Amino acid sequence: MARIPLVDLKSLTPEQQAVCDAIMSDPNRGHVPAPYRLALHCPEFAGILQQMAGLMRFRTSLPRDISQMAIIITARYWTCEMEWAGHAPRAVKAGVPQAAVDAIRLGQRPVFEQSAQEAAYLYCTELHENKTVSDATHQRALECFGVQGVIELGGIMGYYTTVAMLVKSQDYVLHPEVTPQLAPLHAKP
Repeated sequence: MARIPLVDLKSLTPEQQAVCDAIMSDPNRGHVPAPYRLALHCPEFAGILQQMAGLMRFRTSLPRDISQMAIIITARYWTCEMEWAGHAPRAVKAGVPQAAVDAIRLGQRPVFEQSAQEAAYLYCTELHENKTVSDATHQRALECFGVQGVIELGGIMGYYTTVAMLVKSQDYVLHPEVTPQLAPLHAKP
């Protein structure tokens, strides 16, 4: 059971209802996902989170495979089953090879045929693991995605880190029909 229960959508305050209406008006949704139902305890935060989601998921300059890869790398880094379950299939559908998704799931370095995918992988993993990015990796990402794309790559990881922290800190449990896919990553020495 989650530490803080999800907000009951049948008994919302006017502020919560306004945020739910905004979430439901998004043509890519159709329901109020668990992270928002947690965040609705603070409606202003939930509203900003929802706006950030729309930008980071659907309105960046990055190709869909690159943004989905940034999401699943973040999910893997945080061992966030909810994000992984929602985005690993989308990553494959967007063009990330299944073998790469499997390697990321296992905490292994994938082999990429596309140089942009490799550049995104290196950028995302370095930033998560080292809390910085080497000059060489940064330059390669700039060459592949431009300044705006590099900023957006960091924004996607930041947004999905926020979501992961929210659900992980509250011990949110997946639906029983979803099988966990992520073993904890081993700490690096």
